[in-house]
Amino acid sequence: MNAFDFWYLPGRTMAFDVARPTAESSTARRMVLRCVLTALIGCAACGSESPTTPSEQPATAFTPGRYQLSVNGPQGLRGCVSPFDQFFLSTRTVFLALSLEGGEWVARQDMAPGADVVLRIRESPSSARISTVSGTIQGTMVTAVADFGGVALAATFAETIPVTGMSFIGAGIANGTFSGNVTFTDPQRPPMICPSGDWRLGKLPF
Repeated sequence: MNAFDFWYLPGRTMAFDVARPTAESSTARRMVLRCVLTALIGCAACGSESPTTPSEQPATAFTPGRYQLSVNGPQGLRGCVSPFDQFFLSTRTVFLALSLEGGEWVARQDMAPGADVVLRIRESPSSARISTVSGTIQGTMVTAVADFGGVALAATFAETIPVTGMSFIGAGIANGTFSGNVTFTDPQRPPMICPSGDWRLGKLPF
């Protein structure tokens, strides 16, 4: 095969150098093309991998912030000691701060004179949406401060008392029961002592 092809144009003949590729150069081009395709396929595979996701945080009902804690006497005031059946006396509600301390949630009332109640709870997830809760409560929760050093509207746990219950993951809510003496006081009525009761913790919207 000649290294030149001749083309005829009117009035003149022109020759163009159209040297044919050798077998060696064709083989080299095929190898380069194969390498390029391999690299492209590899990049596509890398791009299709899902990004590494950060480790998931433990499921919990709570986030730090302001909460409302309510404590009630047992249903029907069973076992409560009082001169009267004071159903309305056996409920106390306070606002407090909740924070995570050493793996447990701790709620403290810190904005009322004489208030030092501390609720400590730990969660153990039992399903996708609910955790069992255990912990303790102690101290005095003050709903209304007494005038002139009198008796406050309060509930007092004289000892560290166990609490149990459940929390609802992501909802900021937990409730349950406690087993131990709590004394409900009111400046207008005699105190009432109950051997057990209910509690509820809920996150405030503000």
